[in-house]
Amino acid sequence: MKKLNLLVGILIGLTIISCSSDDDNEDNPQIDFFNNAYLEIYTMDGTTCYADLFLTSGTATADSNNEISINSDNNNVVVFNEIRMDNCEIDNPSIRTFDIQNGYDSELNTVFIPDVFYDITYNNGSFESANEYYAEFSNITFVELTFTSSTELDFEIHYENGTVLTESYSGTIETYTVN
Repeated sequence: MKKLNLLVGILIGLTIISCSSDDDNEDNPQIDFFNNAYLEIYTMDGTTCYADLFLTSGTATADSNNEISINSDNNNVVVFNEIRMDNCEIDNPSIRTFDIQNGYDSELNTVFIPDVFYDITYNNGSFESANEYYAEFSNITFVELTFTSSTELDFEIHYENGTVLTESYSGTIETYTVN
């Protein structure tokens, strides 16, 4: 009986310890959902284009020039800036990277550092504040954005402190070409 009580005590202790590690999430925000994806394309010379990819928990709208604005129903947004697109298309599958671990090279790095916002708040429909997850240039060391199909993508963002954010999106990617 003593061995059974000891075993039960150890299991309870391990359960408490494993649950307590999830309690402090201040350094690791939960941005594990995106309901929408928007691709804003800028044509450069007809063969090379650049695009900004917006992954949002809420919605976005395009103005008369097809430039995307994030609406006030968003809590989380990730923006991948200036994704290089050969032949003005994102081929599937396709991998876009940013890598300063191995030295920045504009020919090899096909996406710029993303902006990762969470806990966005609004006041009377206007943007009030947001937390930007490790926003400084020097903190992000590697980004990989993978388009696995025309409706699915994955991303991985590495920070110099060892944190890695990984997410997936599956659904329609609304595409707009800026006038």
